Amino acid sequence: MKDSNFEKLLNKNVKNVSNILNCKFKNNLLNPKFYYSEFENERSYFGYKYNFISLTINNNEINSITINLNKLINKDFFNSFIKVYGKPNEIRVLKKENIINTVNEKDNNSFNQKLKQSIIETEEGSFDDKPLYILWEKDHYIIKLFQRYDRGYSDITFMKKIY
Repeated sequence: MKDSNFEKLLNKNVKNVSNILNCKFKNNLLNPKFYYSEFENERSYFGYKYNFISLTINNNEINSITINLNKLINKDFFNSFIKVYGKPNEIRVLKKENIINTVNEKDNNSFNQKLKQSIIETEEGSFDDKPLYILWEKDHYIIKLFQRYDRGYSDITFMKKIY
């Protein structure tokens, strides 16, 4: 599939999308509307590698598609993305974060998880300000790009617009 076609899969049947993307989606979680697929061989999106994709569905139709890029996007990626999707409607940067609670969960089977609950405040910024998220609002869909600085990767979600 060509780099810039994820938005064309919105509203399609989940079985057809499996064939188009050449992968099998699983639903092993408690949410029957969430499907995911992990790839043995990494795939490329605008030159960035990814090996995980997730879908949310309703009545077997795709509502959203999220790809997890293996690293944070840089200015070259951003500029290439703008050439295809235009200038973003919003670039939000972190202004203030108040951490309310943190919890470390460990068990005897090497499971380790750190949870953080916080309230954040954002403001308009530019790509050079290390944005938290970037939003493109198109006629029939929305693109949200999240920069996960603490984890070193980016998520891109294509979702259908709800009117």
